[in-house]
Amino acid sequence: MSPGDRDQRPAAGPPGVRQPIRKAMQILAHLVDSSGPDCGVRELARDMGIPAATVHRILSALADEDVVTSDDLTGRWSLGPEFWRLALRGGTKLRVSAMAVSHLERLVAECNETAFLCIFDPGRKRVMFAASVESKQPIRYVVELYAWLPVNLAASSLAILAWLPEPELTAMCATGELASVDRVKLRVTLDRIRHQGYAQTRGVRVAGAVGIAAAVRGGHGEILGSVGLTVPEQRFERDSEAGVRDLVVRCAKAVSADMCAPGVPSQVSTA
Repeated sequence: MSPGDRDQRPAAGPPGVRQPIRKAMQILAHLVDSSGPDCGVRELARDMGIPAATVHRILSALADEDVVTSDDLTGRWSLGPEFWRLALRGGTKLRVSAMAVSHLERLVAECNETAFLCIFDPGRKRVMFAASVESKQPIRYVVELYAWLPVNLAASSLAILAWLPEPELTAMCATGELASVDRVKLRVTLDRIRHQGYAQTRGVRVAGAVGIAAAVRGGHGEILGSVGLTVPEQRFERDSEAGVRDLVVRCAKAVSADMCAPGVPSQVSTA
C-alpha cells in the first residue's frame, strides 16, 4: 500500500465498526438517564429512532458481557452488574461514593472503627458496599466492595428498608432472604429504626460483629443507601454506645446534605 493509499483510510476505523459502538453507547446513556430503573426494547427504539431489531441485537451483545440485564418476566432491560462494577471502579458514576469518603474518614477518626457506605439498587433489589475506610485497630473487619448482595437483616440493609415507600417495601419483603422473615416482627423492627434514626444489629452479616447504620438520601429524598460502622463485639462498650450511634447518624445526615437532601431524622433513643 502506498503512502497515498494510507492517507485515504478513515482515521477512526470503518463505519461498520463505529456505528454499533456508537449505538451501544447511546443505549447505555439512555438507560443511565432514564427516570425509571429499566426500559423496554420498543421504548428504546422509539426514543432513539432506530429499529427495534437493532436495539435488541445490541442489548443481547451487551448482556453477554453483563453490561446490561433483562427481566425474564417483563422483558425490560436495565444496567447490569459489570456496568456498575466499572462505574464504581472508575469512581465517577455514583457521586454519593466519592462524596461519602471524607465523611467516612471523619467518622473513623472519631471512633477508630471501620466505616462503610452501602448503596441500594431498587431495580435489582440488592445492595453493594461501595466505599469503606478501615480503622487502625489490630483486630478489625474488612468490608468486601463492589459485589451486589441480597438485602438481609444486617444493620446496613435494615437502615434502608425502614425508609422505603410502602409498595417498594412490600415487594422487597417478598423476595430473597426476606421472604422467610416474620413480617410482623420485621415491621416492629423497622418502626423502631424509624423512631431511633438508626439500625443496630449483632452477628447478622459477620459473626461477632456489631453493625450500626443510618440511611442516606438523594437529591429528591429517595433512599440511596446507608452509612455505618462494623465493630468487634468485644470492643463495643455500652458506656460509649449512644455516642457511637450519634456519630453514625451525624455522618448519614452529612452525606445526605451533600446530596442536596434533608438529613435523616435522628431521634436517638438510649433505650
